[in-house]
Amino acid sequence: MQPEFQAPSRMQDIESTRHSGATVLDKEPSPIDASSLESMSPICPAPLCRQFWRAGNYDSGLISKSSSKNGASFLRIHPKFLHSNATSHKWAFGAIAELLDNAIDEIQNGATHAIVDKTLNPKDGTSALLIQDNGGGMDQEAMHCCLSFGFSDKKSESAIGQYGNGFKTSSMRLGADVVVFSRCMKNRKLMQSVGLLSFTFLTRAGLDRIVVPMIEYEFRSTTRKWTSICREQHFVNNLSLLLQWSPFSTEEELLKQFDDIGDHGTKIIIYNLWLNDEGQMELNFQSDPEDIRISCDAESDKSGSLTSGSVITSIGFLKEAPLVNIHGFNVYHKNRLILPFWHVVVGSSVNRSRGVVGVLEANFIKPTHNKQDFEKTPLFQKLENRLKEMTLEYWDYHCGLIGYHTTKRHHAPSQDSLESRKKHASTKRKDYDRQIEPEILKQKAGLRVNLPDPESIQNPPATTTASDLEDQEMVLLLRENKRLHARCLENEKKEEEYNAKVTSLRKQLKEAQREYRRLLVQSGLLENPKRENTIIIL
Repeated sequence: MQPEFQAPSRMQDIESTRHSGATVLDKEPSPIDASSLESMSPICPAPLCRQFWRAGNYDSGLISKSSSKNGASFLRIHPKFLHSNATSHKWAFGAIAELLDNAIDEIQNGATHAIVDKTLNPKDGTSALLIQDNGGGMDQEAMHCCLSFGFSDKKSESAIGQYGNGFKTSSMRLGADVVVFSRCMKNRKLMQSVGLLSFTFLTRAGLDRIVVPMIEYEFRSTTRKWTSICREQHFVNNLSLLLQWSPFSTEEELLKQFDDIGDHGTKIIIYNLWLNDEGQMELNFQSDPEDIRISCDAESDKSGSLTSGSVITSIGFLKEAPLVNIHGFNVYHKNRLILPFWHVVVGSSVNRSRGVVGVLEANFIKPTHNKQDFEKTPLFQKLENRLKEMTLEYWDYHCGLIGYHTTKRHHAPSQDSLESRKKHASTKRKDYDRQIEPEILKQKAGLRVNLPDPESIQNPPATTTASDLEDQEMVLLLRENKRLHARCLENEKKEEEYNAKVTSLRKQLKEAQREYRRLLVQSGLLENPKRENTIIIL
């Protein structure tokens, strides 16, 4: 049996909130004008903008700005920070992985499983995301830290989370609102807490600080009931905000969410899930009933709804090529370098981009809030694919000009074009052979000649096109043929010199042999010339 409280009127709720204090993530609460909430629907409304990458541009001037109290100076976290902080996640699955990391960290507290599933918002029937684990759970203080910025009590070296920011970035990246249920055992007492982080509430109320409604209960063994451990007015105010802005309309519905948690664990429900720029829900629950997918952006390409962009792109080889292994594009946005040497070619094709660099200014793509990357929109993906095509195309057509081995083109030419180019290359080779053959014959006859340079037959321009690729390959082959032929002639000349030296030595040896025989006869040592020893020259 749940405790009973009578909820006050909405104006009383909001007015008393600034006195009794819903959990606030700064030191000094500023006034909340209840009249700004009078016209709101009692059903949990959707955020002002449903597309995530545009949701940060809302008017925070719905109510009068608060001023510093008694001249005090303090830091205040504006609700816009919830959105800008969440843009650190480029895609939805990265945010889900962050929440699963928190569940994995709970293994040291007894967690054995985690649940990622679809659930429904009972107020409007829309899809919501459920992430639940059976870890140690959180008490009131831990819940407060979870919903605050920069608090982390994870000291284990095996813990993934460290900075106390992952829950806020990931939950706000997936949806505009998140409600957290957690139950734990503390000091032999069973505790449970409910907290709400609602971007919708903060923006629609025009607040200039982050207000987090939170309620806490303790199980009393004597009465076997859950009893609030907050001051009554504080509890009533926060419960009222929870029931207005969460998916649950009554306290009974709210507390029923603890039924499947057991004695310890945490349940997170993210609702008002974001839509992509095409108006589709980013998380796709319909394509596969047993899987959660990301809505494919290919359909947007087919429909032509993407904004097109054109930009002059400079591309070429580094002057140090081919000695350096540097490649990529330097992408600027409004004269600011966002991506230095962006590697659009990766994997097995990376060797075909060695030394190729480019420069462009992509003012038609929006950078992330930290100005160190671009938002991963479909238009950005199209730019990446086009730059990759440009890199590979430039490499294939020009790599031979700076000493690289030419590679086969991936785009096969038509059969007619291929036959024409082969015939053209064969004709140029025959022309070269006809010019060089007579000169080779003269050279063998001992005449001094100058062989024609292949470049005089085919001198390719500095910039070639696809139709000249075979001609370039032929020129390179002719150059190599000329070099090898020169070496052959040089070797032949050396061979002739060696043969002349051998002939001269043989002649000198024969003369020495004759002189030796003459001296033998003269000294009388050789009586019978027919029996003389003969020196054989091999």
